[in-house]
Amino acid sequence: MDHSTNMAEKHTEKPLDGLSAKELNSSNTSNTEHTSVHEPAVDEQHQEEQKDDAADASAGWVMDTSDFPGPRALTVIMIGLFLALFAANLDTTILATAIPYITNEFHTIKDVSWYASAIMLVSASFQSTWGKIFKYFPKKMMFLLSIFIFEVGSLICALAPNSTALVVGRAIAGLGASGVTAGVFILIAFSAPPKYVPAFMGLGGACYAVASLAGPLLGGALTQSVTWRWCFWINLPIGGVTAAVIILFYKTPKAAQPMPATMKEKFLQMDLGGTFLVMAAVVCFILAFQWGGSFKPWSDSTVIGTIVGFVLISALFVGNEILMGDRAILEPRLMKMRRVWANCAHVFFVSGGFFILIYYLPIFFQSVQGASPIASGVRNLPINIGCFLSIAAGFVVSVYGRTWAPLMAIGAAIATVGAGLMYTFGLDTSAGKYVGYQLIAGMGMGMTLQIPLMANQAAVSPMDISSVSAITLFFQIIGGSFSVACAQAAFASTLVKRIVVRAPTVDPDTLLHLGASQLRSEFSGDELHGVLEAYMDGLKVSFAIAVALLGVGFLFAFVPEWNDFRPGQQQAAPANDEKDASENA
Repeated sequence: MDHSTNMAEKHTEKPLDGLSAKELNSSNTSNTEHTSVHEPAVDEQHQEEQKDDAADASAGWVMDTSDFPGPRALTVIMIGLFLALFAANLDTTILATAIPYITNEFHTIKDVSWYASAIMLVSASFQSTWGKIFKYFPKKMMFLLSIFIFEVGSLICALAPNSTALVVGRAIAGLGASGVTAGVFILIAFSAPPKYVPAFMGLGGACYAVASLAGPLLGGALTQSVTWRWCFWINLPIGGVTAAVIILFYKTPKAAQPMPATMKEKFLQMDLGGTFLVMAAVVCFILAFQWGGSFKPWSDSTVIGTIVGFVLISALFVGNEILMGDRAILEPRLMKMRRVWANCAHVFFVSGGFFILIYYLPIFFQSVQGASPIASGVRNLPINIGCFLSIAAGFVVSVYGRTWAPLMAIGAAIATVGAGLMYTFGLDTSAGKYVGYQLIAGMGMGMTLQIPLMANQAAVSPMDISSVSAITLFFQIIGGSFSVACAQAAFASTLVKRIVVRAPTVDPDTLLHLGASQLRSEFSGDELHGVLEAYMDGLKVSFAIAVALLGVGFLFAFVPEWNDFRPGQQQAAPANDEKDASENA
């Protein structure tokens, strides 16, 4: 379906909720008959698309009801999409309880941040690239390609002979996972009627919560009963089933056809230069924080060089995005919309706090409290159970569209309180406290994490859904990459400083090269007590960083306008956002 026809079909005098299928089809036919159809040259198309998309966003949009699958087909499609989302998200949390045993096998804790950051870094960096891929290439085929890449990365991780190979496999899996995640939410937006999209987004959040819930528990069970490598082997059958479901049941709707463009233009649209610049910048950031304060002094030339590299490459990235315009991975036209950039900032900080808690709570349980991987997974359940509130949040927003921003603020506030309570953890923390505090933090996370994506999708036209989805997911995932790197640097640096006070006879370098679950086999008596206290000091600093990030996320919830974004009710918000964008241009 060409762009001008699509526009005509989207502009109606009635909101979607007020039209029957017959009226809608009649209206669409009438509008289409009065539309002149032409396709300008690709190089001249960008300015015209900007005007059209702004008009679409200010007027609200609907798709022809004939594009939507029936209830049974939609159910099967959603099962397939949620299976893919489950597998991709499971991979980000399943290692949480396995990491202490991985550090035992590879005899180092220095790469802990990379086990988490490698997949999140690549996944975040390629979110917008995948968004453009889904925009300009067949969505179904590209979604299947992303599953294949994810499976290859998982296979490499399962066979990894050393820590470096594991990090490489995680990076490749991240490339596939970014396509899976972006593809799922894009296909949901094009498969379900607009008024039901928030509810399905909520179910997507629940799928994320289920993966988060099952990840640490499943990872602990596999690590203890078989080997941590099965954390990756299990992705292969899950991916196979997902691919089969999508191949057999998913039919691409007319409104989701690829945007027409030359092959050269398609590759220019991906902004691969920007993708690799942002990856290089984040790698410099992670290396600086991995080395500084623990393995090398902050004054070391290598550490200073990576920090300078991060700043310079980040500046180059910003310049590249400005020059690339609508071809940029972070399109300036969309980033100037107040709702979009504010929601991206909110999810960046909230996601950052969430991933710190997910990755460092298992270290607390296994290292400080001496729990087994399975027991650690069980003790880690409360924070993930709380995340199931994303289901309720999605349904509330679908019924009461104006509630999205208050839910973001309330959720971030509750999560901040929960993380703050975790800062009080100690060697003798009771079960009642670590269960209750995790539930509080998890409830807050569940209320807020999925809403920014819903709100940003509702703020733009259908042609921009792929791009704005990828941009939002970029900030959500990159927030975890930055935060885990900061938390690991703070943890290791504090551990080195405090071990000299807590256990003077213990060599800090030896401690850094021990697995996190080997403490009780290497130390005993007063030495063990001192080591555990030093570990707790490091964990407290990591939890404090999570509190700060969640607090900043809470403040950003008040930046976007609190408008209703349900179909037929959302005209004011996009119009105001487009006004903001034009004033800032």
